[in-house]
Amino acid sequence: MRREFDYTLYHQRNKCETIFSVIKRRFGSETKSYHNDMKEKELLYRVLAYNCHRMCVISALLWMISRKPT
Repeated sequence: MRREFDYTLYHQRNKCETIFSVIKRRFGSETKSYHNDMKEKELLYRVLAYNCHRMCVISALLWMISRKPT
């Protein structure tokens, strides 16, 4: 088991846990759906909303940096 353990993959776990934590804080930790198919779609939409939010924040920051007078 020790020989097959991939340390590079394991060190990515902190990033995943952080993203899951942010999604839960921003969009709630419980699902509103009853059926498994709808639960899966709801979670995928939350991830999509998180990605859109991150893209908007990053693009706004880049825009502000580029507009900054020197």
